[in-house]
Amino acid sequence: RIFGIENLNRAEDVVQETLAKALQTWPYYGIPKNPSAWITQVAKNLALDVIRRDKVFRKKENEIAHLMEQPQIPMAPLPSQGRMASRMTVCA
Repeated sequence: RIFGIENLNRAEDVVQETLAKALQTWPYYGIPKNPSAWITQVAKNLALDVIRRDKVFRKKENEIAHLMEQPQIPMAPLPSQGRMASRMTVCA
């Protein structure tokens, strides 16, 4: 329900990751008293993480696109670049 039908692949990924977490966690800490509740809660947390991650990505994607649209200012080479190149040539 959180993802919607258009994101069925993401929902499947969350379920798979949840079951993988159970397989990693349960051998060390034991099977919880209510395994289905544990799986449900972990799946919800992972789904919310995916939604948050996508939201941050979309925000940054827009910022990056905006920055790329701005004209670029050519930068002069740093003075130390010439000396560093000559030092690397001498050392090689």
